[in-house]
Amino acid sequence: MNNEDIKRQIVEALASGKLQPTNIIIGDQIQHQHNIGKVEAGGIGVQIMQPGTSSIARPKENDYNGVREYIEQRKAQDAVFKTYCKSHTRKQICERLSDEFGWTVDAHNLGVNIGRNR
Repeated sequence: MNNEDIKRQIVEALASGKLQPTNIIIGDQIQHQHNIGKVEAGGIGVQIMQPGTSSIARPKENDYNGVREYIEQRKAQDAVFKTYCKSHTRKQICERLSDEFGWTVDAHNLGVNIGRNR
């Protein structure tokens, strides 16, 4: 199957209503729960976001400025995530983000970064 066939199938699925994503991101920087990264040269990367997910760029591993900014942006865009943050500890939030990012978000390191940026 070539790139044109894939594009055609995606368009057909959208047009028929079989595929009803909230957001579609097409490009070479596709993210996934375990961060796929760059799509192979000449390939097509498609990320279909389900309702309640965010198109905010995920931070790189150990980038705690990025994690702090991600949390703030996501709270501004995602009411469910904002409520989760209000009702859970920093450690629990870090565990959830670790699952989403595919790398361990350390609660202590995040706390230090938050303290530095108040």
